[in-house]
Amino acid sequence: MKTNFTMTKRLLFAFAALAMVISSCDKTPEVVPSPEIGGIYTFTSATLIDGNVGDATTTNLVIENGGGAGVTLDVPAGDVQYTSFFVNAVLSGLAPCVDEQIPVTYQINIKADGGLAFICTSEGGTSVDNGTWVFADNDKTLVLTIESSTLGTVEVKIETATFVTGTTGLISGTMNAFPMIANAGLPIGATNLQFIAFDVVLTKI
Repeated sequence: MKTNFTMTKRLLFAFAALAMVISSCDKTPEVVPSPEIGGIYTFTSATLIDGNVGDATTTNLVIENGGGAGVTLDVPAGDVQYTSFFVNAVLSGLAPCVDEQIPVTYQINIKADGGLAFICTSEGGTSVDNGTWVFADNDKTLVLTIESSTLGTVEVKIETATFVTGTTGLISGTMNAFPMIANAGLPIGATNLQFIAFDVVLTKI
């Protein structure tokens, strides 16, 4: 009899717990404000996931003349050094730098009003508006729409994004379908592109 009483108490407790779970599911979900990510960022790193998202047979990043004239660069998934170098090179091309004799340095201005601009810090901080940004997927995706005189309008997404907000902060996540040069011996453009995926880190300054 004692055992039956104990089992009855456990069943009653289980049903009570289940009722609490069901009732909590009926409640209106709590509204969480979007993270305040506005600020100026620097590109920190890129870790290769897929060097050509349009080719299901490989995840390597292959760039003709990427290792110098006549040398094909073949970079495996997981690489940071070469991937960061080439991603940085593409991003730096969006900054309004004109002096070819000065190595380009730049910053990315993710504006609180939804605007996007690139700043040429190597030439006095000249800035140009390059597009817009919005949140998607319940603020887990950051969608960047970039306007480029070379590439036209390009939409890239930082998915499964993590935001560290405040005076110093980070944006990290997986950037998919990022335009990458296919042949480093030729100008980047619509006919000299492949699209890659990588884990990116942007650091707020």
